[in-house]
Amino acid sequence: MRLTGWVTLTAVTLLLTACQRWGTAHYNLSGSTMGTYYSITLATQKAPSEALEKQINTRLASISLQMSTWRPDSQISQFNALTAATEYTLGVDFLRVMQRALEISKLTQGAFDPTVMPLVTLWGFGPVPRSSSTVPPAEALAAAHSVVGYQQLTLVGDKLKKSQAGVHLDLSAIAKGYAVDAVSELLIAEGYQNHIVDIGGEVRARGKRKDSNPWRVGVVNPALVQQVINHHAVGATEDSDPLTSSSQPQTVIYLRDRAVATSGDYLNYFEFEGRRYSHVIDPATGYPADSQTASVTVVAADCMSADALATALMVMSPASALTLANRENIAVYLIIRDGEGFRVEMSEAFKQLN
Repeated sequence: MRLTGWVTLTAVTLLLTACQRWGTAHYNLSGSTMGTYYSITLATQKAPSEALEKQINTRLASISLQMSTWRPDSQISQFNALTAATEYTLGVDFLRVMQRALEISKLTQGAFDPTVMPLVTLWGFGPVPRSSSTVPPAEALAAAHSVVGYQQLTLVGDKLKKSQAGVHLDLSAIAKGYAVDAVSELLIAEGYQNHIVDIGGEVRARGKRKDSNPWRVGVVNPALVQQVINHHAVGATEDSDPLTSSSQPQTVIYLRDRAVATSGDYLNYFEFEGRRYSHVIDPATGYPADSQTASVTVVAADCMSADALATALMVMSPASALTLANRENIAVYLIIRDGEGFRVEMSEAFKQLN
């Protein structure tokens, strides 16, 4: 197994042993979107048609065309290229995501911020590959930080504008979750009431499996991830891959009509002068988040909210994340670095899930 082929699966691992157990009662669809994979399992006697697969791919392509920063022809790229105070009319999906993004920005006091793109790019975690694993110069950080802040956006109806030309949007921490929701809604409309949709580790489950039990999702153990990264870094062979024998999840979540998203700092990062810099940027400081949290898993009614909240809570300290989660009744599962190991903390809502 190549590490690059496995990494996209580590945020959340689906446990779908019933797919084989129940044969034709479960149908699987898969493909690629948004720079990652999608995987769908339908629990039904109604076999999916080629037309359904085409509908799914068309829906995902439409969302990508609106919100992919990797596409110069996308709506978000067009907005990012605008001068200050120029109104831009958002597409339907873009508008829904922006509305929720601004709500979560306010809820988390800016820990989630859709304008973080200049910092993401400067640190080398955006569409432009990082040229070197070093800390950006102070002057460049200050310049990028000056155009970050959701308060610099004004949304009236479907019209969005920004206060400075340098304000650039990055919705990658919420748009993928929205795509999961959109595909799930499409499946419901087509009569597939029992299904699970996974896009790059963000998951939404509806109904139940064929055996009438809830869908199951496993949260990956960060310690195992680090073992695998270290294992492959020293040129180990497939025959000695630790995943073949020890890929046990940290915990299992049982889902019915819920969504789950995980954000972690253990995959996309670099090290410089003995310090680790992850892709999770703190909008308040301009630096990668300096938290002991290794991963945050959020369970919510919709995947868009779970996706954005997981990112926001990764930025916060563990104590602040739990305070917000308990105040807002959010189901949150934290894996926190503790010396050489990890410890787990959960919000009250998460404890009541299973």
